[in-house]
Amino acid sequence: MTATAVAVHALLATPGQAIETYDIRDSNGVPFMRVRIFGTGDGPYCCGETRKPEASLRNLSRGEIDQSLAAIRDWAEIIKVVHGQSPASVNIGGFLDNNAHASIHTSSDIQGAGTKVQAALTGQDPGKPIYGAHGMITIGEMGVSSEACIPSQLSMTPQANLTAVVFHEGAHQLGIGSSIFAYFAHSPYFPDAINAWTSHLYDDNGKQAKPGQAIYCSGCANSPADEVLICGTIKAISPGSM
Repeated sequence: MTATAVAVHALLATPGQAIETYDIRDSNGVPFMRVRIFGTGDGPYCCGETRKPEASLRNLSRGEIDQSLAAIRDWAEIIKVVHGQSPASVNIGGFLDNNAHASIHTSSDIQGAGTKVQAALTGQDPGKPIYGAHGMITIGEMGVSSEACIPSQLSMTPQANLTAVVFHEGAHQLGIGSSIFAYFAHSPYFPDAINAWTSHLYDDNGKQAKPGQAIYCSGCANSPADEVLICGTIKAISPGSM
């Protein structure tokens, strides 16, 4: 038995606005996640109680929606839901950058608290929803491949595979992160001690991440690979790896 998705089109009060809602169940038929797809006229879907409300800047294509749902269904096949608080709820919107990101919110202010999505799927109190959801994913214009997703630590197509990208962003919603420093300063590197998730990263040449390495990638400010003499380099992290 496989995970299933049921589509519900929820009409909002304002004419012309419609949020597409998909209810995904796990292989045992237990509610897993409610996914809400926001278009440009659907109001704010993101990003937090203290941040400026954000609306979707573009409408996702049918293919982008289908690949995103496929990624959520993949997580539904893996995770065993604990009854009590499911389904988790995630808003998905679009923006114009060549990127994707997850907006993650903790279930409480207690140090070490997990994410709202994590709490909802493990039978814990996820806390107050934000814009009607426990987490948010934003998808940019990345030139998405239409080919079926093949699980791999290396990119299998010249274009981004959105199923793999959303699966990755879903991992962040579940509390899975990587230890990469100075990422937003465009000079990323691995610290002297890396966590278990980071140790599974590989670059385009099949080289595994190691402590203390600089990361050389498109758009990074770090020196090219042949100029990094002291701490080595990750020449190019494959798409969706960070």
